[in-house]
This record gives sequence, structure tokens and C-alpha cells, in this order.
Amino acid sequence: MSPFLGRWHIVSMTEWDEDYIHEEVPAFIEFGEHQQGSFQFAYVRGEIDYRITTRDGHKPPARARRATAEQTSTAVMRAT
Repeated sequence: MSPFLGRWHIVSMTEWDEDYIHEEVPAFIEFGEHQQGSFQFAYVRGEIDYRITTRDGHKPPARARRATAEQTSTAVMRAT
């Protein structure tokens, strides 16, 4: 089983302040089974189709405590 499965709370994002990202619900990204998941921050919500793979030839850590999502901004998350 992947150490990334489950709901991760987004605790900060570079482009928005903390009050805004938790405006409607506590911000999160969730990695479910079958490579499907969901996310919500502020008034933005969506579904994701993800793949766990290697990066620069390294596998993901056995137990991840922090993860980052790289798009327009960076989100810092923690496991619940």
C-alpha cells in the first residue's frame, strides 16, 4: 500500500493566505485507491487522476510527512 493514500491537509500555499485557503472547508488533497482522488482549497474543488512514480530515479519515501504540489503555487501538506 502506498504511504500517500489518504487525506492530506494543506497547511499553506504560496499564492494565498491561510484564512482564504480554508474559507469553505479545511484545505485538503486526498489520494484514494485506484489512482483517483480529490482536492479542495478556498472555493476551488476538483478530482484528480494520479500516478505514483519515481523522481530522478528515486522511489517515494517509505513514510512521507510532507509533500509538495507544484503548479502555479506550492502547497505544503501534512498527513492526518
